[in-house]
Amino acid sequence: MINDDRYVTNRLLLPAGPFREPLSRIHDNDIYVLSNSLKSKKNFFNFSVNHKVTNLKTSKVMSLKILTNLHLSIGIGYPYRLINSLKKLCHFKYQIYDDHYYFTKDDFKDNFNYLITEKDSVKCKNIDNKNIWVLKSDARMCPVFEKKLLGKILNG
Repeated sequence: MINDDRYVTNRLLLPAGPFREPLSRIHDNDIYVLSNSLKSKKNFFNFSVNHKVTNLKTSKVMSLKILTNLHLSIGIGYPYRLINSLKKLCHFKYQIYDDHYYFTKDDFKDNFNYLITEKDSVKCKNIDNKNIWVLKSDARMCPVFEKKLLGKILNG
């Protein structure tokens, strides 16, 4: 998988950093996947943000359009994909943390409605704050890619 317009940032492919195989192995693959590219019309795999959020403590589901004073606290690799997608849905401030950042209650001490990713929510379950809302992301394959991938799986 080649992720968005950064292509091969460290000259490695999947599975060391974002890409873990040497670039020289690119021709050993049956399928190339380009996701979330703004430049290419051949995005085979796209991510989007759901407009509904779930409260981390109460499990209440609410629309982003209803919540105010939003603050995205994000500790994932390449957070701008999510930030740019979310800008299409609502107005918010944001704080970027390192990937795999371990959140503490002090990261959520102000009077915001905090938005976090599902990935980050796992590390926040023990934080007692009813103003933390979990964003859900949707991942979708385009039908042409899905058919090609299934064909490779079924037919080798």
